[in-house]
Amino acid sequence: MSQSAHTSQTPTLGDVNNGAAIATGDTYVFTADGTISAIRFWVPSTNTGTYTVKLYEVDTDDDPPGTGTGTELASATLASGSATPAQFNNVSITPVAVDTTPAYRAAVHAAAGR
Repeated sequence: MSQSAHTSQTPTLGDVNNGAAIATGDTYVFTADGTISAIRFWVPSTNTGTYTVKLYEVDTDDDPPGTGTGTELASATLASGSATPAQFNNVSITPVAVDTTPAYRAAVHAAAGR
């Protein structure tokens, strides 16, 4: 996956007030070795909370999705008020070398939900 992924798309349902903190993520398997140095995610127009991003190596089977275990490789926080609403935001992490063997999961925790 290149850095240009997710540059012009916008979520169909970009802002739903669920009333609580939320964590979400995607799992990736790479076709070439590389380095991950940031995690990009969509920030709704109404959310100004703190975001924590994490990168994991998926250690065990993840079927059904979300049931696997993983090893945290990197994390970073985007402070409240620092995110740019209604667009994708990048949060830099300590660069992590990735390869084609395991799956990796990029996750974001939104303290204010949405």
